[in-house]
Amino acid sequence: MAWILQATAIILLLYIASLMNLLSFFGLILPRIGVILGVYFIIDNWRRRHFVFTKISLVTSSFLGYFILLAGTLYHSRLLHYDNFSHWALIVKYLLTQQALPDMHSHIIGFSSYPIGTSLWCYYFVNFVGFNEGVMLVAQFCLIMSCLYAMVAVIKDKSNLLTVSVMFLVIVLFNYFNIAIRMNNLLVDFVLPLLTLAAIAGIVNYQKNIYMMSATTIIVTSVLGIVKNNGTFFVVIVLCYYVFTVIKNKTGQLSFAKKSVFVLGTVGLTMTPYILWLWHIKNTFGQQLSKHEVNVTAYQNIYEAKTPAVINRVMQSFLSHVFSPATVPTQGIIMINLLFIITIIIISMRLHQKNHLIIGLIMTNLIIVGYYLGILMMFIFSMPN
Repeated sequence: MAWILQATAIILLLYIASLMNLLSFFGLILPRIGVILGVYFIIDNWRRRHFVFTKISLVTSSFLGYFILLAGTLYHSRLLHYDNFSHWALIVKYLLTQQALPDMHSHIIGFSSYPIGTSLWCYYFVNFVGFNEGVMLVAQFCLIMSCLYAMVAVIKDKSNLLTVSVMFLVIVLFNYFNIAIRMNNLLVDFVLPLLTLAAIAGIVNYQKNIYMMSATTIIVTSVLGIVKNNGTFFVVIVLCYYVFTVIKNKTGQLSFAKKSVFVLGTVGLTMTPYILWLWHIKNTFGQQLSKHEVNVTAYQNIYEAKTPAVINRVMQSFLSHVFSPATVPTQGIIMINLLFIITIIIISMRLHQKNHLIIGLIMTNLIIVGYYLGILMMFIFSMPN
């Protein structure tokens, strides 16, 4: 969990600094502090003779090879997706050149209401290494790899080759089904679910330590909320799982009052960065509406511009795409359900063991349906004709 925790902690620090107009100072000082501490750690451990090159595990070496292979490719790649030049790469360049958040006079930025979570992470890299398309891609890939590596935390026995193989199979499937977004751009649609899984992995890993579990949830999930507006959907999933884990936690016999304090504190602190962003948007841009403003008036104006015929066309296109077995996402959903059902049958009927996979199957499908409904509502209420 260390990699994703340090990445999200840096994003949070830069986020607070940007709201306080101190981005330039923190952007310069943070990486230098990191280098100094790194050098001190190596020298101190070397002097104490504790600095030993331990045997690299199969998991670590596999992730390292995967990282080197793709990072080298991404560094020599160029940004192609249009959205990079309408916002995602553009906002990184703006943060670098202006060392401040956009304001109402910054006409070059079109999406004024978009949070800047991953953009700050890319800014952190280019501010230290140098501005380059490949550097930005590698920066975001580091965040993606940190999320994937965090998922390994749920494996109790990392020497179990079968369990580790299943984990890598999951990563392979992520790459296969990530056909629309890929990793050779700065779009965040792939980062959102990965941050969600990293946060859930933290909850599973620290479920017997409510202090670490709460701290991990706050750090990772608060960043998840400021990656993109629809990140709130994923934040709710993580917080629901956190609350469920706290309620069933019997370690140390925590009282109801103490559990309530942890839940309210974690939920409140997790939502604070996003609330601060909404406050920043309101105070900076006032009543000016942007393309993706989370605003009832904006939704009403866009919705009223659509005729019943347009809405009907959107519904038909959406449903035909969702229920078509030829589309990759639908194939993935069918495969997930089949894997769940087959596994439940084998464990229950052949091995005669109790399991909670039925609950997992139901929850997975509820999340998928909820997300799809959210996408449909976005097309109807939020997207222009």
